[in-house]
Amino acid sequence: MRRPYRQRRIAILLFFFFLTGFVLTGRIFMLQIIHGGEYAKAAVIQRSLRHVYATGRGQILDRNGTSLLDTRWEPALVSFSPGLEDDSHQVLAQYELDDENSVHVIRNVDASTFRQLQDNPIPGLIPIHEEDRYGPNTLAPHITGYIQPHATRKKAPNYVELTYRAMSGLERYFDASLSASRPSALAVVMDGQGRLIDGLGFREWSESNIRRPYNVVTTIDRNIQAVVEQIGRRTMESGAIVVLDPKNGDILAMASFPDFSPRLLYRGISAQDYSQLDSNPHTPFVNKAIQKYSPGSVFKVVLAAAALENRLDHRETYTCTGSIEVGDRTISCYQGNVHGEVDLKKALAVSCNAYFIQLGQQLGRETVIETAQQFTLGRTAGLPLSSESPGNIPTPEELPFLGDLANASIGQGLVETTPLQLARMMAAIANQGRDVYPRLVSEITDKNGTTVRRFPVQYGARVTAPATARLLTSMMQEVVTSGTARDAASPYYTAAGKSGTAQTGREGESYYWFAGFAPMEDPLVVAVFIESRRGFSAPAVFRQVMEAILPLK
Repeated sequence: MRRPYRQRRIAILLFFFFLTGFVLTGRIFMLQIIHGGEYAKAAVIQRSLRHVYATGRGQILDRNGTSLLDTRWEPALVSFSPGLEDDSHQVLAQYELDDENSVHVIRNVDASTFRQLQDNPIPGLIPIHEEDRYGPNTLAPHITGYIQPHATRKKAPNYVELTYRAMSGLERYFDASLSASRPSALAVVMDGQGRLIDGLGFREWSESNIRRPYNVVTTIDRNIQAVVEQIGRRTMESGAIVVLDPKNGDILAMASFPDFSPRLLYRGISAQDYSQLDSNPHTPFVNKAIQKYSPGSVFKVVLAAAALENRLDHRETYTCTGSIEVGDRTISCYQGNVHGEVDLKKALAVSCNAYFIQLGQQLGRETVIETAQQFTLGRTAGLPLSSESPGNIPTPEELPFLGDLANASIGQGLVETTPLQLARMMAAIANQGRDVYPRLVSEITDKNGTTVRRFPVQYGARVTAPATARLLTSMMQEVVTSGTARDAASPYYTAAGKSGTAQTGREGESYYWFAGFAPMEDPLVVAVFIESRRGFSAPAVFRQVMEAILPLK
């Protein structure tokens, strides 16, 4: 009995011995093979001191390959030494010394001093070029978005690694494409006492992938975008401007006002300053070009299209007395104007509320809503921007009373659209009734310029017959030449479009609109939305934009 007992004990011991050996072998395999690279990197990082001088990210380019970020490389001086040599005192006297986790950095170095230090180095001071990702001429901040430095704490062995967090816009949407595996850094090896190890020199850590990071190529024209931003800042306190090429849907410019500085947010802003900006009634962090607002009389184009498509007699006249009774309500024309005998063309030109309210009753809820949906109102364009609103086109059930339909017929009540959607609507008319999807990004390229992914032009369904589009264009030309949008007229082009004013629900404030296109032979679409005016009407802003960008085109 004792021999089998001993054999069992030996077997159990051998089992635990081999089990322990297997576990240890597996653990060594995990440490050396699976996670070896990570722990080796951590070990190097733990005994090194680093200065990150570049994000390592790709660029956001305009349609011609020019950076929208205005990224620059600025001269700087870096020291990893606890104390600087006596020869550097004169340099230090001229510049402010920043302390970044025991790495001393001097920025805003003038060019002559920088060249002198390159030719005649001072021990302890290293002249380098730092990336300034958002230069002073950065454009389209609501499109590009921004990134912020972010310290990431890794698992054991513990160390902190500086990365960048994409916060908004294309920076965020295409973060995986724009990002490198790590930012670029200058590093030195330290001993256990935190002292530089002589003879090991400096090391540069940067992305070694021959293709990454990728660049995002947008449809924006930098020159047109710059002009639009200048005009918008001058003419409105709050609003948006969109410039669209109707032939292919390319967004040539998109600007929202007030705008913000990616440079300020990238370099750091206090919570108090950020809260003060964000609490502004016209917050700069909202892209108003893709937010929904009541379109007012611009929506009357939808009813005009519905009337023509349903073969109603557009020459039939209606007598406007300055108001119209709908149920127990009386709705007036703008400022109580009496328009007298008007047909569809004249009613559109003078923006007669009474005419279009009775036209909406004649067409019916279903027809009005269906036509609006055919113009793609009430749904997003699918831009790579997370904040795009679909707007709102009510269902027939949401317009149970004639008063509800009356409000919808003049672009009020439950009807809400974005400036981009109205630009798309005008593009369909300029395209002889054919819809085209707005496009903001044309391709992704690697750092050698090779295309990685294309975003082709996409055409939508036919919205109206070509004859309807031509007749609508003729009517909207009348709006500009003799109607409510005469401020949009210019001797340099012939324009077609529609203006509008909508109630905001806030006393004394209105939304002001103009959406149209010019010149007739090769048009560009411009949509102007003004939430807070500075004395300029929306048609007047359209004229300033169009006269400035047509020579650039």
